[in-house]
Amino acid sequence: DVEANTFTGAYDDGSYNSTGALFGEAWEWNAWESTSTSADGSSIIESEDDVNWLMEYSDPSALKLCFDTGHLLFGGGDVLATLDRWGDRVHHVHFKDIRPDVVKDVRDNRRSFLDAVIGGAFTVPGDGCIDFHAVGKALKGMNYSGWIVVEAEQDPAKAPPKEYSQMGYDHIKDVLTANGLEF
Repeated sequence: DVEANTFTGAYDDGSYNSTGALFGEAWEWNAWESTSTSADGSSIIESEDDVNWLMEYSDPSALKLCFDTGHLLFGGGDVLATLDRWGDRVHHVHFKDIRPDVVKDVRDNRRSFLDAVIGGAFTVPGDGCIDFHAVGKALKGMNYSGWIVVEAEQDPAKAPPKEYSQMGYDHIKDVLTANGLEF
């Protein structure tokens, strides 16, 4: 299990509604300009509660979700529950894994996000704890047909990029094939 993000959030409950509306207005402008906008989990929107808040208080036609498995779990969220709840808003997917022991150390010692990255909290799919077969099955069940990006914020001195990107790609290829998703 990964402990929920215990860092103080950027917004308190009193400002959620108005801030969500402001985000929505900004993204509506992007839609009017014929650009596509999605919220990614690597910003102030990290925990499951943050995702729920943003999706609840924004216009579904203006704001979609970049579903980032690693950031969601890093923030203490339930990957499958969030996908189930907001699957209709998913615009594209980032498949990223985490190493729970490193995340625990980051949380226990109140380390920064940069410390988490350098320490190896994130990794490619198949090298951490996320069940990507379950995520693939859920994506297939919702007829997802958009982008899936293999991603990991890692120190290249500790995780050689070519080796790790190949490892992540091979794992995701297996996941997609097993779940009948095209790639």
